[in-house]
Amino acid sequence: MEKYFEKLMYIIEVILWLSVVLLTSCTVAVIVYQVWALFLPYLISRGGGEFPHYFYRIYGENIQALLPEHYGYFGIAVGMVIVSAKYVVPNHPFQQVHSKQD
Repeated sequence: MEKYFEKLMYIIEVILWLSVVLLTSCTVAVIVYQVWALFLPYLISRGGGEFPHYFYRIYGENIQALLPEHYGYFGIAVGMVIVSAKYVVPNHPFQQVHSKQD
């Protein structure tokens, strides 16, 4: 029974680790897209131009600057990726299998 429980816990650990890796990868893709579509055009427009047309379509004609909400979401996403990449992704469950066999 104990062997069955260990196998079940290992399977759950692998599924959760793979989920974290997938979600971290998706978050990195969202961060890259956000920099490309939101922050880069914003920095360019601050140099003396106007926002791309999709900015006005999304945020309205009165947009003049990015709101703290934009920076907050971005900061949280970056923080989550840092924590995940530092503490979760390197500790994959497959290393435990090798250490038990040695």
